[in-house]
Amino acid sequence: MKSRMSSVDIRAEVKELQSLVGLRLANVYDLSPKLFIFKLSKPDSKAHLLMEPGIRLHTTSFAREKPQAPSPFIAKLRKHLRARRLIKIEQLGIDRVIDFAFTSGEETFHIILELYAQGNLLFTDQNYMILALLRSHTFEEEVKYAKGEIYPFLHAAGLTFVDIIDRTDLEVKLQNLLGNTERMKKGMNLKQILTNIEPYMHFPFAEHCLKLAGFTGFNKKVENINFEMLVKAIEIAHEIVNMIDRGESKGVLTFDIKGEVKNYMEFSPIAFAQYNAEKIEILDNFDKAVDLFFSVVEKQKSDVNQEKQEKEIWKKKNKIEEDQERRLKALQDDQISSERKARVIENYIFELDSLFTILKNCLATGVNWNELFRMIIEEKHRGNPYAKIVKKLKLEKNLVEVCLTDPENEEDLTIEVDITKNAFQNTREYYDNKRASAVKEVKTKDHIEKVVKEADKKAQIELQKQQMKLGTGVRVIRKVYWWEKFNWFISSENYLIISGKDAQQNEMIVKKYMKKGDVYVHADCHGASSTIIKNPTLATVPQKTLEEAGTFCVCLSSAWNNKIIQSAWWVYSHQVSKTAPTGLYLSVGSFMIRGKKNFLHPSKLEMSIVLLFKLDENSLIHHIGERVTQEVLNTLDVIPEGIENDEEWTISNPNFEKKTQQGGKKPQKKGKEVENEKRKEKEVEKEKEKEKEKGKEKSKNKGENVKNEPVEQEKSETKNKPLTARQAKKLKKIKEKYAFQTEEEKQARLKLLGSKEVKFAHMIEKQPEDKQNKAEDIEEEEEEDKDNELLEDEEEDKKKESESEDSENNKDNEEIEKKLEEKKQIKHILDEENILGEEEMKALTETDSLTGQPIKDDVLLFCVPMCAPHIATNSYKYRIKLIPGGLKKGKAVGLMTCTWLNMDGAFDIEKQLIKNMNETDLISVLPGKVSIATAAVKKVQQASKKKKN
Repeated sequence: MKSRMSSVDIRAEVKELQSLVGLRLANVYDLSPKLFIFKLSKPDSKAHLLMEPGIRLHTTSFAREKPQAPSPFIAKLRKHLRARRLIKIEQLGIDRVIDFAFTSGEETFHIILELYAQGNLLFTDQNYMILALLRSHTFEEEVKYAKGEIYPFLHAAGLTFVDIIDRTDLEVKLQNLLGNTERMKKGMNLKQILTNIEPYMHFPFAEHCLKLAGFTGFNKKVENINFEMLVKAIEIAHEIVNMIDRGESKGVLTFDIKGEVKNYMEFSPIAFAQYNAEKIEILDNFDKAVDLFFSVVEKQKSDVNQEKQEKEIWKKKNKIEEDQERRLKALQDDQISSERKARVIENYIFELDSLFTILKNCLATGVNWNELFRMIIEEKHRGNPYAKIVKKLKLEKNLVEVCLTDPENEEDLTIEVDITKNAFQNTREYYDNKRASAVKEVKTKDHIEKVVKEADKKAQIELQKQQMKLGTGVRVIRKVYWWEKFNWFISSENYLIISGKDAQQNEMIVKKYMKKGDVYVHADCHGASSTIIKNPTLATVPQKTLEEAGTFCVCLSSAWNNKIIQSAWWVYSHQVSKTAPTGLYLSVGSFMIRGKKNFLHPSKLEMSIVLLFKLDENSLIHHIGERVTQEVLNTLDVIPEGIENDEEWTISNPNFEKKTQQGGKKPQKKGKEVENEKRKEKEVEKEKEKEKEKGKEKSKNKGENVKNEPVEQEKSETKNKPLTARQAKKLKKIKEKYAFQTEEEKQARLKLLGSKEVKFAHMIEKQPEDKQNKAEDIEEEEEEDKDNELLEDEEEDKKKESESEDSENNKDNEEIEKKLEEKKQIKHILDEENILGEEEMKALTETDSLTGQPIKDDVLLFCVPMCAPHIATNSYKYRIKLIPGGLKKGKAVGLMTCTWLNMDGAFDIEKQLIKNMNETDLISVLPGKVSIATAAVKKVQQASKKKKN
């Protein structure tokens, strides 16, 4: 497994890190003695640059636990570099050394990161004089790495890259390498030869170049080498380096699957030829690949450590249980043994009493103990029955070990007896010992239960600590929304409500974030802040949302701690002004209200802590319409009056369309399904209208160059006048010529010619009886003939033009229909796969991707805690009710987290995201000192009290 970055990796990484140039250093953290995070930011972007001297450099999208206090080295970096702009990221030559330059005005500082050997991180001034460093050492006697010394570039970063290949120099290097007897004795393979000639190359990179150059047997020892093929391999290496400099690198990860676990093995900026194509993963850029590789490896290590720690915790608990069980078993065995010995002694009472008498008499004479034991052995040989039962003398304790046979199983049993007592007294002593052991057994059982419970409690506490530490390890950095710096919540009707935490935020909310159509909510009590209901649609804000915003405003004021019921009020955004009347001054966060205040109902002091889960794009389809207004629900549920039982109605806004019943009444769709269908139908209609408008614009543009002679409509005054003979004759000829055309065809042809609509029906009437004189008729006929000839010529030209336009319009219409058909097919496919289209995604807001009702099939990214009025959180899965009380925030957060983790119906991914949630995020949304009014939390409190007792 690859463990550190090579020179080529660093070159690709530095190229991609150029996007960070221009950002300012916000802060520096030391996660461990050799792991550092540089937080860079500007108003529209943020980045976390991770540095580990000797190992790696990359930006990271994973969060890690930060120490409470910085080290002296980090404190110095913060003092000199914080808020300075990053102006340069540069690799020194092609060595594993990177130079970061920070400036603010005239003064410039440098951070130098070394990724070779043990690595180092140095802080220098603009002249590269070392101001601070991680470790001091020396290259030679004269070259020192120490504070106050100039950074030694030649020794520390002397490896350069020359794009032009000098064949003479290459031949000399190769001859020197092959002529080195010491190296050749040990043996060198092709990869070693290439990496010695080009020191910036590492073995996988060298193997890739050699394979493309035509070499085989990379690991075999060689004595001679094909010079031309070697030159070709070096050319391939230079080409790859130039490709990386052009920014054409990718993130390539190789992996190996063991069981069900994917283990990453290597990372590189290109796919090497020796890689197995089935076991590589290609990402968009190299920086992401490096971050994913090291973060996954780090996570796997932490998981392994976690398992070891859990095993150790349970091992301690099991050891305590085993010790207690051993003690209990010893007492039970002692009872059985004492009872057995007492019964055996009862069978040898006469023999034992006789033995005790003999021994007492011998001792009374003052015989030596050793002599006495010798005498007993002699008596054994003579067959003395009393001497035979003696096994050992313990006269210093007045004890004798005797070997007696148990009549039940005919086994020999060794028993200690007291010679100062008789046999019955020894028997009683063993029975007393059995009774004492029985009493001890009962007490020991009680004690064992307590000890095991205590050990189990300690184990559970340690496990909980370990589980809570899971969130402080490697985890994905969640997106912080812009409204989280304020007090905020999302209403039950999907309106975003924000409220200031102090006077400065009140000022900011009104001046920067309050737009046209928004509603301003406030309360006449101390501590009430400016509250804004964001209304981007400019529609009327529903009464329910107004009530929820009023409750939110009151609960975040002093009314919460004082437990006072208060009413809030609201006004439109244009009624809020910063202009004070003459002679008055408005302080920061104060505003003048002009016009009528709309007071709301008194608010209950009830809030709820809920969890919102961020949805992946593929899971959005399941949660569209979760938070809708009451008006929409009413339009979806109401059925118009007068509907008969045998009729089916589809509900659309604002009209109802009646359908014919076919084969029985179908169930009415409500809620999300109807809203989704309506939204999809509207989007299809919009697409059709857009395509039609595009077609009309094209036809208009084409018709501009056509000569049009629109037929003027007759004025209202001349409409009822009789036609002249000339007009009548002209109409008769036109009618005969175009008799085969219907009225619709005529109108269509006129439209194509760009003329206005002309209705010919009213012009065909009975001719008046009065006629003009013949002279006028003859003149008119001659004029008409001329006009008809001209008209026929024009008609022929227009016919040709209209035919060409018809064909073009038909083509345009066909293209429009094809596009609409393609869009319908795409939409149908997306609907089948439960995927939203591009236009649907654009229509969604940021709050639509947050859900309080996650389902099993959802892909969840992170969770966000939200504190909202209790009436606005009825549909949330994770909800805990709060009322004013005396519980501190830290303890309340612990109880809530424990309740959610032990909740029935919680999925594993949800529990993991709750563990990863930062406690400070949860504390920051609480209104103040609280009391928890949820039964599940009270059970947790009672259980913790029982454990303490």
